[in-house]
Amino acid sequence: MEIMEEVGAQGDDAQEMMCILDSNSDGSLSSDEFDLFQKQVELMRNLEDRDAQYKTLLNKKLEMADSSGLIQAFTKELRDRLAMN
Repeated sequence: MEIMEEVGAQGDDAQEMMCILDSNSDGSLSSDEFDLFQKQVELMRNLEDRDAQYKTLLNKKLEMADSSGLIQAFTKELRDRLAMN
C-alpha cells in the first residue's frame, strides 16, 4: 500500500489498486503479480500504438479510394438501394 501511495494512488485508490493486482487475494503484491500487471500495461500500450497505426493506414486507403471515385459510387449505390426499400 505504501508503494501504491508513493506512485500517486491515495487512500481508496491505493486500496482498489491492491485488490485489482493481488490476484491470489493474500493481501500482498508478489513480484509475479506485479510482473503480470506490467505485461498487461505493456500490452495495452502496444494496442494503442497499433490502433493509431491502423487508423493512419485506413485513412490513407480511404483517401485513395475517395480520389478514385469509388466511395462516391458506393455511396450513390447505397442511397439508391435505400430509396427503393
